[in-house]
This record gives sequence, C-alpha cells and structure tokens, in this order.
Amino acid sequence: ELKGIFGNDSRKIFASEYWDDRAVPMSFQECWRQEILEDAVKTWGTRAQEDMLLEEMSELAKAVLKLRREKRERMVPYAIRDEMADVQIMLDQMKIMYGEVDDFEQDKLKRMLERLEEAHAEGQPGDSR
Repeated sequence: ELKGIFGNDSRKIFASEYWDDRAVPMSFQECWRQEILEDAVKTWGTRAQEDMLLEEMSELAKAVLKLRREKRERMVPYAIRDEMADVQIMLDQMKIMYGEVDDFEQDKLKRMLERLEEAHAEGQPGDSR
C-alpha cells in the first residue's frame, strides 16, 4: 500500500492504483516518516516544536564549532551528522506547520548561482580545508 499525495489531499491507495494522475506515490518508509512528523506536531504543538528547532540548531552550531576547535577528530564529524539529522527532522516539521519552501529555495539557489558565477569570474579561492 502506498500513499498518494496531491496538494493537501492524501489518500491511501494500493501500489497498482492511482486515484489521480498527478498523485505522487510514496514509499512505505516515506509514508511512515511523514505520519511520525505529523503526529509530533499534533501531539506537542507548534510552540514546542519551534523551541525544539531552536535547540537542535544550537546543538548543530556547537558541533561545528567543536569540529573547528578540535582539529577534525574522528568522532566530531559523526556528531555533526547526528545533529544535522535532528535539524532536518525539525525543518520537516516546520514544513508541515508553515508550508513548503520549494519556491523560496529555487529563488535563493538562482541568486547563489549568480554569486558563484561572479566569484568564479573574479577567481575567488575557496576554503582549502
């Protein structure tokens, strides 16, 4: 069984059926993940999840600072990936609460591309860690 989603309408469907050609089939894992995220928002509420996002972003920032300070010891990159996962989960809950950001992301990526093209034209060096 898969979950088809289009707009704000979602229905469970069998893998071989499509209730709408525009439906996006989701794997069991994606469906399960989305249900957990939605349940977290419903259970703990917007304010608590906003607070948790701030906490998780702070923990990620501390992990990055530790990486710089401790000269990239082996376990520190693991800690960063662990905190990145926490932040990503919270960002996905923000999308449930406030809506998707694809259009904003596209605009920001276009601006980044323009700045990159300028930087390459000027021969700006990158960070050579």
